[in-house]
Amino acid sequence: MKVIEALGQDISEFENEKMPNPRISYFKLDLEDFTIDFLPAIKSNIKFLEVYNRKGTIQVDETKIYFLDILDLIKDKEATARKKDLEDIKQLKKIKNSK
Repeated sequence: MKVIEALGQDISEFENEKMPNPRISYFKLDLEDFTIDFLPAIKSNIKFLEVYNRKGTIQVDETKIYFLDILDLIKDKEATARKKDLEDIKQLKKIKNSK
């Protein structure tokens, strides 16, 4: 929460949550150049250790931030298969293929 606040985000909504559920609660932050979703779980049937071993990492100041590998993100979005996720999959595949 402190990292989110340090990014200049208002965290009062999250601090005032009466019964946060770590299995379903998530954060969505709309920043100037992009949006970040912090998810407590993924929907796809991927084993945690496999995902963890493929994770990406960036460092912001003293804090390491881990994120899903693009292929794992695509698999998770395929498992959810909401309209938005299907659109995201198209964009993610374009990004992956451009590298």
